[in-house]
Amino acid sequence: MAVALGLALSALGTAPVAAADRTGHGGRAAQGHPAAGAVRVAGVPAAPIPVYAEDFENVPAGSGPVRITSYTGTSGETYTADPVWLAYCNGWVMDDVDRGTVPTECGAPINWDTLANVTRAMGQYSGEDDTAAGLNHGVAAWSEDGSYTANDVQFRTVQQIPLVNSNRFLTGSGTSGAVCYDGAYADPLTNFYLTDGTTEYPVSATPINPCTNPRAQRFTYPTGKQYPIGVVHGAADKPILYSGSTVGVIMRNAAATGAGNDAAFDDIEILDVTPTATKAFSPAAVVVGGTSTLTITVTNTTDLLEKDGWSFTDDLPAGLVVANPANTSTTCTNGAVTATAGGSTVGLSGDLVKGQAMCTLSVDVTSSTAGTYHNCPDANSNLIGMNWTECADVVFAVPQYTITKTATPASGSSVKPGDQVSYRVVVQNTGAVAVDATAADDLTAVLDDAAYDNDAAATAGTVSYAAPTLSWAGTLQPGESATITYTVTVNTPDTGDGQLDNHVTGSSASNCPTGTEPGCTTHENVNSLQITKTSDTATAKPGQKVTYTVTVTNPNGHAYSGATVADDLSAVLDDATYDGDASATSGTVSYAAPVLSWSGDVPAGGSVTLTYSVTVNNPDAGDGKLANTVTGPADSNCPPGAPDGSCSASVPIAELHLGKTSDAKNPVKAGDKVTYTVTISNPGQADYTGAVVTDDLSSALDDAAYGGDAQASSGTVSYAAPVLSWSGDVPAGRSPRTRRTR
Repeated sequence: MAVALGLALSALGTAPVAAADRTGHGGRAAQGHPAAGAVRVAGVPAAPIPVYAEDFENVPAGSGPVRITSYTGTSGETYTADPVWLAYCNGWVMDDVDRGTVPTECGAPINWDTLANVTRAMGQYSGEDDTAAGLNHGVAAWSEDGSYTANDVQFRTVQQIPLVNSNRFLTGSGTSGAVCYDGAYADPLTNFYLTDGTTEYPVSATPINPCTNPRAQRFTYPTGKQYPIGVVHGAADKPILYSGSTVGVIMRNAAATGAGNDAAFDDIEILDVTPTATKAFSPAAVVVGGTSTLTITVTNTTDLLEKDGWSFTDDLPAGLVVANPANTSTTCTNGAVTATAGGSTVGLSGDLVKGQAMCTLSVDVTSSTAGTYHNCPDANSNLIGMNWTECADVVFAVPQYTITKTATPASGSSVKPGDQVSYRVVVQNTGAVAVDATAADDLTAVLDDAAYDNDAAATAGTVSYAAPTLSWAGTLQPGESATITYTVTVNTPDTGDGQLDNHVTGSSASNCPTGTEPGCTTHENVNSLQITKTSDTATAKPGQKVTYTVTVTNPNGHAYSGATVADDLSAVLDDATYDGDASATSGTVSYAAPVLSWSGDVPAGGSVTLTYSVTVNNPDAGDGKLANTVTGPADSNCPPGAPDGSCSASVPIAELHLGKTSDAKNPVKAGDKVTYTVTISNPGQADYTGAVVTDDLSSALDDAAYGGDAQASSGTVSYAAPVLSWSGDVPAGRSPRTRRTR
C-alpha cells in the first residue's frame, strides 16, 4: 500500500486562499506583499513581507512530471530530500493534465491517477476553476514501498535564503492534500522547520493532517482510488523569533509508514512578520528646558500573530536627553521602558499578544539647547524582532514674539487740540513654540497732552487699563497674533509738553524689552496757533489811514517754534497804499509786494502782535473795498486754502462825489429866479457818515438876493450869510440833493 505525504505546519490550518493569477502554463503566482522597507503607518498593521515562496509551477508546458531534485524554482532555488522520499513513486513534481506515462516504480496506473487527483484538488481548494486546477502542480508521493522513519526529510531547500536582517519574526505556510483512508491506513503528519544550516527550529509543535483538520475540505473524482481527498492550507500559529541572517526550509513526515500516507504539498511560503516601531514626539515643538513625550508605537503585521520577546534601543540624538522625571509608560504586554534621567539611551521591550494590532511605549525627553533634533534609526539600535521606520523630529526653542506699534496719524505727524489719535499694537508669535506674551503701553507722556478714550480692544488675549498703563496678556501659538487698538483725544487747549510720546514694552522674549527699540514707539507733535486779524476802523474814506493788527496766539503749554504768517495785500493795494510801517512784538516781519510776512516763535500761552497800516487812495480808483486774509501754518486756524472767519478783515470805502447845476437862462434878466441843485453822491462800498457840504454865495449876492428856500432830500440844510451849509449821511450808492433859489 502507498504512503502519504503532507505539510505539518499547524494543527489549526487556514481557510482556502483565493485563486491567484496563473503564469506560464499553470503555475500559481506567489501572493502579493509590500516590498521590504515600505513606509508603515503607526498603529495600522501592514502585510507581512514575503521571504520565500514556491508554487512548483516553473515547469515547461507539456514536459510532464519531474523529480523534485531536478526542479529549479523561479528564483533559482533547488531542492532535495532523504533517499526514501526520492524513490518508490515519491518526490514527483506533477499536475493532473500533464501527468505523463506512469513511472514503473508507481505500480498500478490507479496510484498515479490518484496522485494527479490530489494536485487537482489542491488547485480547486485554492479557488481555481476546473481547467486551471488541472494544471496545478504539486510535489506528490505514493509511499507504497520503502522503509520510513519519523525523522525522514521529505523536502529541503538546498540553498539558504538571505534575510534583510537577522533577528526577525518568521512564519510559514503551505497547502497539503492527502488521500483520506479514514483510519484504514495512515494519514500524513508533516512538521515544518526553519534552519540556519545547522540548527532546525520547529514552526509548530503539532503536525498538520489534511484528513483530520477541521478546516480541511474534501474532494472526490471518478478516476483513481475511490477515497476522498482532503486539502488544507496550513499556517504556523505562532512565529519564530529567528536569529539567523539566512534561512532554509525542512519538512519531516512523522507518519513513519508506507501504509497510507499518500499525499502532495504545494505553495510553501515563508513570511517576515516582524512588527514595526514608529517614533513620534508630542508636542513636536517645546520650550527649551521643557519636556516632550517620545512615543514609540509598535505595530503588528496583518496576521496579528503573537510576537513575544522583541526588544530594541533608541539612541537619542546629541543634546536630547531623558527628562527628570522620565515618566515612562507602556501599553505593551510585559512592556518595559528603561531610561535614566539625563541619559541618552532608551531601552524598550515587550510582547504583542495574538490579535493585538499595536501597543505603545513612551518616555519624556528634554533639552537645554535650542535646536531641531532628528531622532532617526541607527546601527546601534540592537533590533530584536523589530523594524524601525523613518525619523521623528522635535524642536526645542526659546519663546519669542514681536511687538509692532503704529499710530494714525502716522508717527512723526502733527496733531491739533481736539484731534483723536488711534494706536494699534500687534503682538505676533514669531517663534516655534507657544508663548505667554505680554505688552505694556505706558501712556504717561501722552496723558499730559491727551485723554485716554477708554476704548481699548484686543482680537485675542486680555486687555486692561490702570492709569497710566494699558496692559495686554495672552498665549499665542506659533504664527498667531493679537491686535490691540485704542484711542486718545488731544486736550483743548493742550497744556502739556506738546509731545504725544509713548512706548510699548514686552518681556525679554520680545523685540521690545525696554520699549526704546525700533517699532516700539510712536511720537506726535501737538501744534496749534490761533490767528486773528482786525482793523482799527469798520469803514474808510479816501485819504484815511487804516491800521491792521494780526495776533498770533499759542494756547498750548509749550512753545511753538518756527511759526510763519503771510498777509497778501493784493486786494488792498488797488484802493490803498502800504505805509511801510509793519512791526511785530517779536520775530521778524518783512514785506515783498504784495505780501507782508512774519516768522518767529510763539511762547507757551503767549502771543505775538503784528501791526501795519495803509492809506486809502484819494481819489480811490479801486473796487472800493480793502479785503485781505492772513494765512498761517497747517495746524493753525488759518491754514492755506481753508482759513476761518477770524483770519480775514474787510474795510469798505465811502467816497463823496459832488455835482451842482442851475436852471438859469443865459443871459438872465433882472427879476429872473434862478434855482440851484447840488447833488451829493456816494459811489463807494460804505455809507459816508457826517458829510458836510458848504456853498459860499458871496459872488452871487452882489447881483441877486437869496430866496430863503433851501431844502434837502435828507440831512440838514442851513444858511448863515453868505454861506449855505448841508450836513448828513450819504448811504453807499445814493445821492441826496439840495435846492435853493435867488
